[in-house]
Amino acid sequence: MAHEIKHTTSAHQLPEIPNAARETASPLTASCHCGRVTLNLPSLPRIINECHCTICYRYGARWGYYRRPDVEITVSNTDKNIGLMSYVRGDPDGVGDTGFYWCTHCGCLTHWWYLDEDGDRDKMGVNTRMLTETSVKGVEMKISYD
Repeated sequence: MAHEIKHTTSAHQLPEIPNAARETASPLTASCHCGRVTLNLPSLPRIINECHCTICYRYGARWGYYRRPDVEITVSNTDKNIGLMSYVRGDPDGVGDTGFYWCTHCGCLTHWWYLDEDGDRDKMGVNTRMLTETSVKGVEMKISYD
């Protein structure tokens, strides 16, 4: 069964994040390929967004949106040289700087969040490609263009 993909015009218009996104029987765990970085999610996202801004298009990520306090990020400390690395994108449109994070061992991009304190900066994106394909089956897909 194919996902219905909806197109929108702006990558900067994040969807509203309801208190209870899409309920699942239990919390979900997203992880990078090697499993050293995990993100415990409260539920499936209401939608999955394939953003086509200048950076997300290159990453090829599909984002589910959450509030930062609702996502627990764990980095395995079995090797002191393994962890998270980030790239900070400065935003010329005044939306604010964004940190994109990936596992330093396997290189999987796991999430992003805003680094500025103004406005509603507790929103974050989790790369839903870190979840199993079957777990996101049926979640509405959209594509946004910058």
